[in-house]
Amino acid sequence: MATPENLQPAVIHPVIDPFVLLEHNPDETPIEASSQIKVESATGQVLGASRRSQPASLEAMRIPERLNPAIQPWLWLKFGESSGYAPLDWVAIDWGSTAARDGALATAVDHLALRGVIRKPFLTPVADLLTRAAPKRSVPVQVLSDDGVSRHETIPDVDWTRPEMLVRLDVRRGGIDSLVVYAVSDRARLFSFRNGDASPVNILVEEDHPFANQVETRDLDGDGKPEWLLEVVSTYGDGYYSRLWVLAGNSVESAVKLATVPLSRSSGESDGEIEAAWWLDPEHRLWIGRAGKRQTTGSCLRYVKQTLVPCGSHRSFAVAVFAREPRFSVARQIWLERRETVPAGVFPVIERTDLRWIVGHPFLDKDSARAWTKRQAGAEMIVWPASSGNSR
Repeated sequence: MATPENLQPAVIHPVIDPFVLLEHNPDETPIEASSQIKVESATGQVLGASRRSQPASLEAMRIPERLNPAIQPWLWLKFGESSGYAPLDWVAIDWGSTAARDGALATAVDHLALRGVIRKPFLTPVADLLTRAAPKRSVPVQVLSDDGVSRHETIPDVDWTRPEMLVRLDVRRGGIDSLVVYAVSDRARLFSFRNGDASPVNILVEEDHPFANQVETRDLDGDGKPEWLLEVVSTYGDGYYSRLWVLAGNSVESAVKLATVPLSRSSGESDGEIEAAWWLDPEHRLWIGRAGKRQTTGSCLRYVKQTLVPCGSHRSFAVAVFAREPRFSVARQIWLERRETVPAGVFPVIERTDLRWIVGHPFLDKDSARAWTKRQAGAEMIVWPASSGNSR
């Protein structure tokens, strides 16, 4: 929300070459049927936006809507005498703040009130500062392999200076306070976790165009430095996969402590699709629900000595459910409305052959789940078979 006195005019800059606009509103005319308008002007302005959200590329369509930042309205833009539509990722948005371009990055980010996950189109006011803050060439990095294992390595003569994303949460306890993601090539990304003036913790993913989706911080081991939990999504071939990262809050450049666990995936293979979602309960237990074509399974993990370990040798888990919806967005809205008073997560389940999204609280035993359901009007209990979920 913004009050009128705080509104600022936005200037639009193209970030692709050649830059074109679509003549027709994508709400009314399919993208492939719209005429293209070549744009000569270097700056433009926003006139409005489409009402519907849709991705601009076939690659972006591989990722489901709930994980997909490319599914968004198209902007109605004016460049010179020409006007038309373009997706948000084709432009950079600058709202003109000279104070933000001077001094320290943290000061500029505070000045602009940038919080949460800020993606590339909105990084323009601090792009120069983010570039200056990028790791130097040939610095040591942790290279994360396809199976989630990392190795310490020095990558010579690589330019890390194309900021793609800034994540800044309210973490002010002497640990990692922000994350900057840099594009290294068309598909590689460097995740640079920052800790004040200390050397950043740098994790390189060399392929599959990864990006962070859901991000949360929680002090899982009680050392006063919150761990960072990220759901990192990547595309490959004709599919996608996601993986949960847990980075220890006391990680430093010389001692990176990263644990990973597979989540969702999709491919053309038989039984290749898995929908997964995760939630941290009030006792810092990590719950993961996975829905495949035939069944739903659950995992409970604890963070012990910078490692994710099973909560115990359980054959099943009970889940107290108070909402069940066919669409993720509806289930998440219910969760948002009740999360302050009812601790619960949003998980996928398979019912016969249909995917549903539940809002509920998993438990290690049925008695605890039954007791919880009695306190929630209309709640019911379901059972998840336990699964390690260690395969991609």
